[in-house]
Amino acid sequence: MHIAPTRHCKTCQAPIVWLTTAQGKTMPVDANTVTPGERVFDVQAGHISHFATCPQADDHRRER
Repeated sequence: MHIAPTRHCKTCQAPIVWLTTAQGKTMPVDANTVTPGERVFDVQAGHISHFATCPQADDHRRER
């Protein structure tokens, strides 16, 4: 079984896992919402984007 490696957010140090979205991009997800073997971001599975919970999320947003 594939277990995604847990990393830490660069700004808040929370544990995160990088999952792939349906569009094929990677997204940081709160590690406590991911179970071993999951590789694709799925709101229905209870995954929570770390952008929604990080106190410094604005620091990670790209300029448009």
